[in-house]
Amino acid sequence: MRKGVKQTAFEGDVKRAVAGAARRGVMLAFEDFYYPPIPEAKVKVGSRWTRFYITEGEWRVHLEVSVEDVPFLDYDDLTRFFRSVCRHEVAHYTVCPYDVATSTLLVSRAARAVEPRHAPFVVNFFTDLIVDTYLFERYPEEALWTERVIVDHVHRKFGGGSKVWKLFVRSYEKVWGKRILTGVKVEVPRDVEEAATRISRVLKRGGVMDEKAWPGKVEKLAKILKPFLEEEMGGNPPKGVRGTLVKAPDGGRVFLPDDVAHTMRGNPVDAPMRVRGRRMEEGEKAARRFAEEGGRLEEFLEA
Repeated sequence: MRKGVKQTAFEGDVKRAVAGAARRGVMLAFEDFYYPPIPEAKVKVGSRWTRFYITEGEWRVHLEVSVEDVPFLDYDDLTRFFRSVCRHEVAHYTVCPYDVATSTLLVSRAARAVEPRHAPFVVNFFTDLIVDTYLFERYPEEALWTERVIVDHVHRKFGGGSKVWKLFVRSYEKVWGKRILTGVKVEVPRDVEEAATRISRVLKRGGVMDEKAWPGKVEKLAKILKPFLEEEMGGNPPKGVRGTLVKAPDGGRVFLPDDVAHTMRGNPVDAPMRVRGRRMEEGEKAARRFAEEGGRLEEFLEA
């Protein structure tokens, strides 16, 4: 390797380089949130999905990385990328939805407007916009750079042909007032453009961080997304869109476009946070909060 040229993360041992950058990025992201020292992150490279979660009690971060989600960057920029991505994931625990009660409430409200199998996706769409807008206000250059890297990478690798993907990206552009599709030529249909404008208005009305408004906003978002979800994310793969049939939390099947899956990362068809194991106090809290919002028990149980 010539002197003065940075080694890319894909020269030599790919997995080791990616894991090192990811581990460093996780620790830097936690420093950004002013958390006390935490155990060293466990990073696994080579998973089907990119997945981030934190174990209770010890606050150990687990990051499973799909190589398909890793953009071709030099090591320093790859560390920068993982730092930004992990800020996003940590913010889901600290900003939105931040707990099972809020997550369940939002899924329940979304399910009023769309099929239960699509409700978790609507909430992931919504919480991603909330979290990334929060981070955009704190780290504007980093947040914008990261979204551009992700969108460019996904478009080059998967085509970016689905309407849902275009709607997701255009919604970001309208909420932030910035171009993300800078190096990518994408034809945006009129119905997608109009829907993105409506989503931006819904999200910004009264302030993005108005937590009390989130349930109503997510229900409005669900109504806007409904025709696109029915068209592209039903049980039958739409013509010309690459993707995979995945199992939804309600047991149904959902077609998940590749461009959407790898932009939102992980499995966005699954609920952001769910009651698992012995965390019944979280479930009780969620039920009480849902009732306070005027919801029916049947809707809560379905979520």
